[in-house]
Amino acid sequence: MKDVQALLELVERTTGRKMETPKDFDWLAVNVQRRTRQSVSPSTLKRLWGYIDGGTPRKATLDALAAFAGYADFDAFTTRSERVQSNIIMNRHVRAEELSVGQRVRLAWQPERVCVVEYLGARCFKVVEARQTKLSVGDTFSCQFFIEREPLFIDQLCHEGGAPTAYVAGCDGGILFEVLTTD
Repeated sequence: MKDVQALLELVERTTGRKMETPKDFDWLAVNVQRRTRQSVSPSTLKRLWGYIDGGTPRKATLDALAAFAGYADFDAFTTRSERVQSNIIMNRHVRAEELSVGQRVRLAWQPERVCVVEYLGARCFKVVEARQTKLSVGDTFSCQFFIEREPLFIDQLCHEGGAPTAYVAGCDGGILFEVLTTD
């Protein structure tokens, strides 16, 4: 049962949402079908998560959820290394091209790191606020997109006048972001 609980937690991390309401289970059933071509009903998912009473999950259900999370099947999940090696991005994200020049994005990651960046265009950003991070106000960098709960990989970081380099933020747990509205 420990492996089943670990799988449910992985599915929630993969989707970036907790399975708490009937709408969540409906959404998950549709997305499991889309990604794996395997059908799992919302009521089966509700029983598995303990939202409603139910019996023991079938192996086919566990196989479908493991495949959704990036594994061949439930057996591969139970003998896994601790980290999924590849996966389809389902988390909330924003591409640089979706931003307007001058628009700001607030980034946060553990422990208590906060950075506000301004979009300069052509996938380039400038740090305008920085708290408890190695990034400094005035640093510039290139970035294609921000993905919630994934590490942030940036390129061409010009940090305090130094030569351009690469940088990663949020290695453990990823980043959270908020596109700020302009006044």
